[in-house]
Amino acid sequence: MSRWKGGGYGMYTEIHYQGNQIYITGMSVDSLISNNSINESFRYLKLMPNEKNLEEAAKQVLNSTNKDSIHIQVWKPTINSKDGKYTRVLLEELYYKKSEH
Repeated sequence: MSRWKGGGYGMYTEIHYQGNQIYITGMSVDSLISNNSINESFRYLKLMPNEKNLEEAAKQVLNSTNKDSIHIQVWKPTINSKDGKYTRVLLEELYYKKSEH
């Protein structure tokens, strides 16, 4: 069973997807979201962090910054219910080089 089955109680046990964090090595993500297409791509990436969405976000960032490569990661915040500690878990990451694609 998934957290969406069984009456839906489990769907409230995780932090909302908007709490997911995008990290790009050597770049400020906050400075990139002023671009509407990148902002929309990041929002979708937080909702569904998968290789396809990572690649799309990476392409948009590379096109807007004139960089040749990018290392992009999506982190999910978690809280340990036993000790209350806040941590992050790496959901997806991608090393993308423009010249290889």
